[in-house]
Formats: sequence, structure tokens, C-alpha cells
Amino acid sequence: MLSPAVVHAQEASGQDPTQQDSQADDADAEIDAAGEQIDNECREDLNCVVISGARLLGQVDAAQEPIQTLDEADIAAYGAGSIAELVQQLGPAVNSGGGRGGGPPAILLNGVRISGFRELRNFPPEAIERTEILPEETAVRYGFAPNQRVINFILKKNFTAKTVEIEGGGSFRGGSGKGEIEASALNISGSTRISLAAEAESQSRLTEAERDLDLDTAAQGRLATDPDPSEFRTLIPESDEISLNGTVAVPIGEAGKDGALTVNGTLTRNSSRSLSGLESVTLTDSLGNTQVRTLDDPLERQSRTATAQLGASYAGAIDDWQLSVTADGTHAHSISRIDRRRDLSLLQSQALAGTLALDADLPALPYAGFDFSDSTTNRFDSDATLTGRPLLLPGGDLLVTLNTGATFNSIRSSDTRSGTGETFLDRSRYAGKVTLGVPITSVNEDFGAFLGDLTLDLTGGVDDVSDFGTLYGWSGSLNWRPLDRVGFTATYQYAEAAPSLSQLGAPITESFNVPVFDFTRGETALVTTISGGNPNLLRETQRDWKFAFNYELPFVENGRFQVEYFTNRSADVAASLPTITPEIEAAFPDRIERDAAGQLTRIDYRPITFDQRKSRSLRFSLNLSGPFGAAYAEGEGPQAQGAGGGGGRRAGGGGGEGGSSARMTPERMQELRDQLCSDDPDKFYANLKALANSENPPFPAQMITQLKGADGELDPQKVEFVRRQFCRAGDGAGEQGGASAPDRERLMALRKELCALEPAEFLQRLRDEVVRTENAGGDDVAADEGDRPLLPPFLLERLKDENGEIDAERAEQLRQRICAAGPGSEGGQQAEGGQGSQQRARGGGRRRGGGGFGGGDGRGRFFANADATLRLQDEISISPVGPVLDLLDGDSLGGGGSPEFEVRAYGGIFYRGFGSFFSANYGGPSRIDGAGLPGSTDLFYGDLFTLNARLFVDFDQRQGIVDAVPFLEGSRVSISVANIFDTRRTVVDQNGDVPDAFNPDLIDPYGRSFQISFRKAF
Repeated sequence: MLSPAVVHAQEASGQDPTQQDSQADDADAEIDAAGEQIDNECREDLNCVVISGARLLGQVDAAQEPIQTLDEADIAAYGAGSIAELVQQLGPAVNSGGGRGGGPPAILLNGVRISGFRELRNFPPEAIERTEILPEETAVRYGFAPNQRVINFILKKNFTAKTVEIEGGGSFRGGSGKGEIEASALNISGSTRISLAAEAESQSRLTEAERDLDLDTAAQGRLATDPDPSEFRTLIPESDEISLNGTVAVPIGEAGKDGALTVNGTLTRNSSRSLSGLESVTLTDSLGNTQVRTLDDPLERQSRTATAQLGASYAGAIDDWQLSVTADGTHAHSISRIDRRRDLSLLQSQALAGTLALDADLPALPYAGFDFSDSTTNRFDSDATLTGRPLLLPGGDLLVTLNTGATFNSIRSSDTRSGTGETFLDRSRYAGKVTLGVPITSVNEDFGAFLGDLTLDLTGGVDDVSDFGTLYGWSGSLNWRPLDRVGFTATYQYAEAAPSLSQLGAPITESFNVPVFDFTRGETALVTTISGGNPNLLRETQRDWKFAFNYELPFVENGRFQVEYFTNRSADVAASLPTITPEIEAAFPDRIERDAAGQLTRIDYRPITFDQRKSRSLRFSLNLSGPFGAAYAEGEGPQAQGAGGGGGRRAGGGGGEGGSSARMTPERMQELRDQLCSDDPDKFYANLKALANSENPPFPAQMITQLKGADGELDPQKVEFVRRQFCRAGDGAGEQGGASAPDRERLMALRKELCALEPAEFLQRLRDEVVRTENAGGDDVAADEGDRPLLPPFLLERLKDENGEIDAERAEQLRQRICAAGPGSEGGQQAEGGQGSQQRARGGGRRRGGGGFGGGDGRGRFFANADATLRLQDEISISPVGPVLDLLDGDSLGGGGSPEFEVRAYGGIFYRGFGSFFSANYGGPSRIDGAGLPGSTDLFYGDLFTLNARLFVDFDQRQGIVDAVPFLEGSRVSISVANIFDTRRTVVDQNGDVPDAFNPDLIDPYGRSFQISFRKAF
């Protein structure tokens, strides 16, 4: 049975959440009203098509198609414990390939900017109805930088959950372990959200001795009874962190008509303790005998950071413009205590005088005290974004985004080692930006349709930075979609950037006994390193091009292939001092110190300014996801086995409005038909009104509400439409109570006819239907059974725009829903499938996790995200007259050369409670050239492949196990193994030997590791 009673095509993208909720009430009520009839009739009628033609509230409206879209079943397949984990597991799909690292993705919530990711990072993924990942070009429409991808999370309208997760694990080789516990509570009721999360994690230290390393050459030959320095030098420091995060979002005004306000607060405390080894001294007696001795008190560094963050956001409307305002403040206080080295000359003089035997117990030395560094950072960011469509162009609406913001930050720091006293730096920044989205041609608007859809996005901005003056930037993006599945993008960006305050003014700190490879001498030395800020850095200018090709794969439900080409040009680039190659040492001789023997002793890594950097790269991306296997048969699966058919606690306690208690059997539906149905419309109207006014009406109250007109009385036209649909379903239905065979045949033919139409033809068909209905005087009751209207007039009205014309986008949404639910759909389920969709159609009430962690209709889900990057050029000019570093041909900025080829792949499958997640990374080989002098050597970095895996079980999808162990209801257990093959990048010199500084256990001391987690939702 075609059920237009649940059709609601309404554009809602870009609206504030409260307006979305207000408008969604009508859609939800219609769905609830039809839910009981649809639930029973569609369950029995394989030809039933449930149409939900609404554009999902909160979706992003952009010229670019999403890179990837995830529904509830897709999200469940990842098995993530929080939204933060989900973002991490999305991997390549959310990372920009712009050649500059991209940074974290921009985050939207229900299509609106928020104060920060922490507002929702602890939310359980089950609270998400849909996730959209969009390309960098979309970011400018929301006031973000054009080098960030965008993730839009659309939350369920009603959701509640309390979750606890415990994790523990460690290295397979032992020596270090870590654990974490997290508890959270979330309640969503329309535009009201309340969440609270607490988290604690801890990691134990790992020392060089536990990896059989002994890198302290100065202590070699020590007395056997002296302590081993490697036992007191950490590869991984011990650390712990505790945090508390809370969010409250409330509507403003009656039913949220005046917008919504969100407030978020976070408190975090981190601490760490690392060891820098033991002090050593060489004693010489009067006869010239020598002995290396080590003291038993390790050099220790303790650090602690406390951070308080407070954010707020407002979303509302000003006439037809959408406004979002965000504010975020951070206060962080960090202190470090670093042990000083003691004066060992007393021991040397005693040994030389003969008062201290070379092998005697060493006397206690005065405590040297410690150095103290202190840093206080304050930052405040505010942003206001106004978006509207003030002008209708031939190709569509002109999109205008106005963005303004202000940033204030300061760093107050001191370090007793620097001798400079307290340092204070502050900066204020005021920014303004304008973005225009100009539709040039449009298929839907039939303007230049032969070219496809062509859109131009233009952005211009200016920043006033207190310590750098005025910075300018602009970008342009041309998006062309000549075919439904094919798209091209060309983007140019010019930007001026100031170094960060940390690069300019971070406190100067020293670290002792850091292993560094000396390319000049071909050896590893333990040196003192300096870090901190450099106030003499310059502003950077950036000029970037990006060209992209996108193809939506026709052979998979959600598949996209993308090719991107990037060119990046930068001048006056601020960066930390790179790897100390002979070229770098020659260019910055004041940053490197050597002793009289030429041994490396001290390196100043504070930032410097390079003249230029140029890079070119190609990136290939593939994103796939979809269902596989057969759905549950009738009476199978967790839904059928749970209480009331709704899963008991899975449906929010089994009660609630529109919950399982309101569901009806086919027999009960037939009884209602017998009571209500009549060939006389007036009699049906009277019967329905009488039942509606009874003490215990047999159908949801929302149904009656939606059947009423503006005067509060039942609308005869709507009631007549219900009569025709409801009563006809019983005619000829036999024992099943389904739709009659003639109805099924007619609707199958209608579906076939409609789905054969192109989008433009379908749109015209609806417009013709409007004319036909108007000529018939608005009466949807056809005299001839074969001349029934396509849709009733009151539903056609909802497909119209403000000009009274059928809206092309709403029509296309309707067409896709009709055709997606064709003959191949299992059991007449909704096209998007999944338990969450069905719950909403049935009125669902309050949901916990969309039906447990897994959700779904019994079919499995698979997903795969992969990208491959080929670097064509990566060069740095140190100075206008200095050498050019080719990072692809023997030069380095740090941590090795730049591999020409890299691949990342993330994927997994989920089937009826059992899930897996895999991630793989491959980096190609590279090299760093030495000085070519005697003793110098080249370094060769091998390729690296790592594979990680996680297996999990969602017990809500394994009802038999839950029946045997009820405690496991709402639980998930997962086992993860990182670096399955225990691979590390090998680094060898030209003789094939591994330098001490590149010992595999220094590169990756943790190695292959495991983690076991248990998560339970209440």
C-alpha cells in the first residue's frame, strides 16, 4: 500500500535546532499517526512502500556531495564507544589531504556550528541518527577555513543512555600498561540535551632497561655494584589524567521559537613523571687509575597541567537568516619541576687526594635542588556566523555567509633555568569573512541544465592581529557536477598566517641525555636539547591549488572514488629546527654546540623561519559501505525476542508514548475497520470522532491532532483520505489483513512508472498533479477507481515552496524514497532500513541506543575507507641564498625523510552482534644523506607496514547469551591488538648497521600491544 500519509517533504537544512524540532513535530506526528496502520499492514504486505520523503532535519545543504554518509546501522558497525572514538576510526575519510596536515575536521551538530568538539565527544554513537562527512570546500559555507573537512552529526530527537566503559591493556613484551574508565549519562529530548561524562586514565612507565637498552656511553665501564642508568631513563613516562565534561542545551522562548542555548564545561588534570637517567663521574686516583661511577639518585622531571574550559553557543533565526554564535574560553596552568645536576667535583678531588677509593661507597652529596618552570595560558574565542539566501538567481538561491570573530590569548611563563625572569605575551585577533555561494547552472532549476550543476564559492577575509598587523586571505572554489555520479572541483586559496604564541613565546626548557644521531660523526650522542619560543619569526604567506574528481560508484550502496591533486607554496615558514644534517648545521651554526673533541653536546630546537616551501601531491581515496546478507525472518532477531516486540529496555524501558503497549495485531486492526469503516464518508467521520473522544482511544493522540484543521476540528478532507486508505486495506485482504491484490498491482505499476522517470520528469509529473487537482476543485476523491490522484491535495501542499510551486529538492527526496523501497526491499521495510528507522515510523518513544549497540534488521554491514598519497615534490629553501632541501631526495625536517608513497586503509564488518575493525598503514622508504666526510654516513629508512585489529561482540544482538546471562544486556566486549606484526621502521647506515639513536625500541618502545574493554549501557 502506498502510504502518502507519512510523506513530509520539508527543507530544514541550516535551521537552528529548536526550529527544526518545532517543524519536525508535524512530521513526527504524521509518522506516529500512520505508524500503527503501517506497522501491521506493511508487515504482512511485501509490496508495501513506506515513504518518508523528508529531508532529514539538520542535514548540510551544500553544493558538494558528502564524501561519506553513515546511518544508524553504519555507525553501529564501527563498534565505537564514543563519538570521539568514531571520529578516530573514520580515519582517512575525515582527514584533509591538502598537503599542510589539514588539522582536525570542523564539527557541526544538526547542521549548526558549536563551541567545540568537546560538547559531544563523550556522547555514545547510538545517539546519532546520521553522520555526514563533507569536503573542505563545504567548510567555508559555515565560516571555517577551507582546508578542513566537515563532519555533521545529526542526533536523534529523543534519546537517553547511561554508559560505563572499562579498558585495560599493555605491551605484549610487558614493562608498561595502561587503563581507563569512563562513565557518561546523556538525555536528549528535542532541543534539550543534558550530558555528563567523567574519565580517568593512567599509564605506567617503561624504562630503557625493560627493553635491554644501554645508551649512556658516559656510564659504560661503571663499577658493577653501581646502579644501571638504563633503569632510570624512561622511554614512556608514567602519567595519569582525569577529566569531567558536562553539557546543557535548552530551547529559548515558547517551543524554542527564539533559538537554543548550549553551555559546556570541562575540567582536566594531567600529570607525568619522567626519568632522565643517573649522573656519572669518572674518578682518577693519584696513580692515574680511573673508574666510572654512577650515583643512585635519578634525574627526575615532574609535570602537572590543570585546564578549565567553558564554552557556549546560541543558534537562532533573524527573519530568513540563520544565526549561530559561539564562545569558548580556556585557562591552563602548567608547572614542571626538573632536578638540577649536582656538583661532582668534590668526588673527583677526594679520589685524586686518595681519601676516596675508586671502588668505595660514594658519600652523600648536597641536594642540588630543582629548576622550576611555570606557564599560564588563557584563550578566548568568539564567533558569529549569519547565513541566508537573500537573492534568487536563475540557477538557484544565492547563499551568503557572514562570519566575524575575535580571539584573545596570552602566555605568562617563567623558568629558573633561563635567567630571564617572567615572560608575558598576549595577542588579540579580530577577523571578518564573507562567503558567497553562487549557483551558475542548475538541473533542478532547468537553467543551463545541459551543463549540469555548476556552483562558485567565493570567500574573502581580513584578520587584524595585534602583534602582526593586518592579514588577508581569500579563496575560490568551482564545483561542477555534469552527471549525477560525477563531480569536479577546482579550489584556490591565498592566506597570510602569523606564528602561534607558543612558537613566539613558549618558555625555554632544557632536557638532558636525549639521544640524537650526529650525521657529521656518524654516531649517537646524548645531548642537552633546548625548546621554547622565538620572538623573531615572520608572517607566512600560503598559496594553494586543489583539483578534485569525484565518482559515486554504481555497484555499491554507498561508494565514492576520489582523486585530488594539490600544490602548496609557502614563504617565510615557521618551523622547529629540523634534523641536524650538515646543511642545517652550516646554515644555523649558533644552534649547535660541540665540545673540544667535536662531540655533539647541545642543540637549540626553538623555531626558525625558512625562506620557502613547495610541494605537490596526488591523493586517491575510496570510501565504501553498505549492507550484506539477509534480514531477520518474521519472529526472529532481538526485536522479536525482546519484551513487547520492541526489545524491552532497548526501547527505553518498553513503555512510553507510541511504544510497544500501543501496538496492535492484524486482528485488532480488522476490528477497528469493522467499527469505523463505511461507504458513507459522513458516517466514517462520525465514527472516528466518537472513538477519538472516548476515554481510551485505540490510536495515538498525535494521529487525531494531525487530522484536525486550523479550527481544531477534524478536517473532512484528511479524514476522507484516511478512510480510503485505512478501509480499503481490509478489502480482499483475506486472513492476513494486508492490502488487496488490485491495490498491490496498481501500486506496483505506479511505482514502476514513477521510478522510470528522470528527476526532472518526476518533478513535472507532480506539478501536473497540482494542476489536475486544482482543476478538480481540490477534491481528492476520484469518481473513477482508475483515476485516483498521485497524492492527496493536502500532502501536495507540503511539497510546495513559498511561491506555491513544487519544490525540486523535496520532490527528489520523495522520488528516491519511493524507488528505494522497491520490490527488492526485504519485507517492505523502509529504504534506509535499520531498526532506528522503523522505531521512528512506529512512534518508538524514548530510545536507548537505537536498539542496543548494533541495531539493524539482521543484515550485516561492511565499510572501508582508504587513501593513497603520492608525493611529487617537497622542497624547502632555507634562505634566499641558502641551500634547497629536497625532502624526497635525501634531506629531512625531522624524524626521517619524506616517503614518496603512503597508504592508509580502515575497514570492518558487523553481522548480528559480531563485529571487527581493521586499520592498516604503509609508509614507503626514504633516506637522509650524510656530509660525505670521513666518519659521516647516510641513513636509510625502510618502509613500514602496521596492522591493527579489534573484535567485538554486541550482546544485545545475541539474545540467547543475554537470556543465559541477563547482566550482559546492553553490553559490549571488545579485544584489540595494535601493531599485530610488531613491525618497526628499520634505520641503517651505509654499512647496514643500526645506530643507537634509531634502535627499534626507541622508535616504538611499546610495540605490539593489546587492549580489552567492557562497555555497558543502562
